[in-house]
Amino acid sequence: MKKTILCFSILSILIVPAFAEDYPNEIQALKIKINELTKRVSEQEARIERLERILSDSKKVYDFNTGNKKGSRTKIVQEETATGWKEPANWDKLIVYMTQQQVIPILGAPTSKEGSSFGVKYIYEGEVSGSGYVKGWVYFMDNQATGWTKPVFLGH
Repeated sequence: MKKTILCFSILSILIVPAFAEDYPNEIQALKIKINELTKRVSEQEARIERLERILSDSKKVYDFNTGNKKGSRTKIVQEETATGWKEPANWDKLIVYMTQQQVIPILGAPTSKEGSSFGVKYIYEGEVSGSGYVKGWVYFMDNQATGWTKPVFLGH
């Protein structure tokens, strides 16, 4: 029993210092890793802030009567034009994130609608003087315009 304790003690004296010498290196490596991660988190936070600012700015819309930028997407009031969707310039007034209630005064009521699990598609189609039969559509997700395809108007 005494020999076992003596052997264990000798081994402890020889082995523990070897492990102890690695601790400062491991601690230093961890400190470096913490600094790298802290820097990376800071960079990601700054990136998120920039992207949120861009997204916020892109959600702002314009009052087409005055050309002024509005801070709210729900405040645009545009009287329905007589030509609606058949006028090429009206398609140029569309802005991503407009609601269905904001698009209708510009293009008029759609000639038909299609719904799916992804959203709603407003379809505008019919005869247009000088262009023949044309078709365009506006896609909405969560009542916000996500994209559109302008009809092909000849001569415009």
